[in-house]
Amino acid sequence: MDIQHSELPIRVVARRTGLSQHTIRAWERRYSALTPSRTATNRRLYSEMDISRLKLLKQAVAEGHSIGRIAVLKDADLITLFEGYKTQDAIPPSRNPENIEDIIEECISAAMHLDEEELLRHLEDASVMLGAWTTLTKVVGPLLTRVGDLWHAGELRPAQEHMASEVIRGYLLKMLQSARPSSQAPCIVFATPAGQRHEFGSLMAAAAASIEGWRAVYLGADLPAVEIAGALRNVQARAVALSIIYPPDDPFLAEELVALRKYLGPEVEILAGGSSAGAYAPALNAVYAVMLTDIDALRDCLKRMRSS
Repeated sequence: MDIQHSELPIRVVARRTGLSQHTIRAWERRYSALTPSRTATNRRLYSEMDISRLKLLKQAVAEGHSIGRIAVLKDADLITLFEGYKTQDAIPPSRNPENIEDIIEECISAAMHLDEEELLRHLEDASVMLGAWTTLTKVVGPLLTRVGDLWHAGELRPAQEHMASEVIRGYLLKMLQSARPSSQAPCIVFATPAGQRHEFGSLMAAAAASIEGWRAVYLGADLPAVEIAGALRNVQARAVALSIIYPPDDPFLAEELVALRKYLGPEVEILAGGSSAGAYAPALNAVYAVMLTDIDALRDCLKRMRSS
């Protein structure tokens, strides 16, 4: 058999290149990075030359090149990137870089059509194109806001809003679970206090911490202080991050925070963020909590804690 024209299924190509099947399909579909042959039943088949090209693209992306810019290069030009020759001349002008607003609109359209698979595909494609952190902060966060606004305005039906929320929740959980932190990585717990039932802020924060290399333990919403403290002791976490979104006037939350500090002692840091955290500033200050304004502030805080 001619090795250059052997035909291999995508699962074999994924194993040999170290790329996921989703990434291979996304590079083909969105960037025309390669054109595999097809069987009579429309299954992709790849040659050894395709595998070599995918390895080159993977290496270039790992070294900081955008897949959108290098996908149009010939293999010989890709090789020059690693040899240090003609780097600037080899790369053509960027072809219509992805507009984040367009991605969000595509996600909203999928939600309106109750197309779970399409919505998830847009989110996963965004991860390939933009990276995990940008997708989390620039796509998922604004998308959740848009979904909520459209639902409140009556432009999304409850079924559409619920479907979109479940797909986004599943995507975030997958992002969190796919992280492979070092066994020596510090641990942090994420939860919402008793009475706080909105979990997306906490889940997004947990995903952000996992991207930063922390062992993030996500407990979910509406947990009493004693349960949060028990979980921290079990996993030997250095900190707990609380998401406080709604309601902004819970008369019992201050008591929960005091109880949590008592159970944890002074050595464990309490971080707090969310749209309603400011409404509880006196109670949070009383337990020496670190107030966080957004995901980027969480990132800075995690870096500080790790360096210390």
